[in-house]
Amino acid sequence: MEKVELPTKRRIEQIYREDNLFNKDDLRKVYYAFEKLLVLKKNPIPERMKGKEEVFYRDKELFQERMKWINEFMRSKGYNEDLFRNIESFKISSDDYDYYYELKTPTQLKEEEEARKKEEKQIEK
Repeated sequence: MEKVELPTKRRIEQIYREDNLFNKDDLRKVYYAFEKLLVLKKNPIPERMKGKEEVFYRDKELFQERMKWINEFMRSKGYNEDLFRNIESFKISSDDYDYYYELKTPTQLKEEEEARKKEEKQIEK
């Protein structure tokens, strides 16, 4: 019988535990900020994602301000990369939200991290 992994971790929590860059109160602040970006949460129904995208672009300044805050906060704590790579793009921001905030299995975390590194190398070329 194959072992089934359940989603158990968030990437942002993994950073908190492994890098010791910030304390538990700081982690709560980041979680709260992510909760204010629920519009970026992936949805398997394309029509709903389209609606979220419309809301994102309609209120873009508000969401960008929140994403900037997260990026600046994490940098102030010593994390050397932006969590939100392109705050102008709904798709990229939604991907980043999913990567850092959604619960994942350890295998998913590893696979997504490797895929993200490949993607970033292609962008650099």
